Amino acid sequence: MLEAFKEKLQTVQQDLSSGIQKLRTRKSPSFYSLSSASTSSGLTGSVSAPSLVDANAGAEILDYYQRSWQLTHELSEDNARAANACSDRLRTLQDVCRRDAAGIAFINRDAAVLPKLAEELSDLVSLTAKSLSAFYKRAGLGV
Repeated sequence: MLEAFKEKLQTVQQDLSSGIQKLRTRKSPSFYSLSSASTSSGLTGSVSAPSLVDANAGAEILDYYQRSWQLTHELSEDNARAANACSDRLRTLQDVCRRDAAGIAFINRDAAVLPKLAEELSDLVSLTAKSLSAFYKRAGLGV
């Protein structure tokens, strides 16, 4: 996004530079001409603006860049809203992942005891088998 903004600023700079260059290279008489008519102040040789100055010279460029700036501003606001929506979704997903991670940790802690429990159960089965074998031998049933 910053790269696009940088490119737009460079384009604006280039367009303004070329517009100014075009204004400078226009062939025109001297900007000020002296008239021999007397003025109400009693001065002779008053200064008048040339007729070749175009007051609307930059209006189109200004309008173009105002519209571009407005569009960029609107798109930035849209992007900010989308970023907030993404942030909310990511926060929700993060909460789900934390809850799942807590569940997995709980299962992992319980599963860590299973080997010891299996060993104790195996020892208990062996002891029970020995006890039953001894009982059957004493009872004379023979196994």
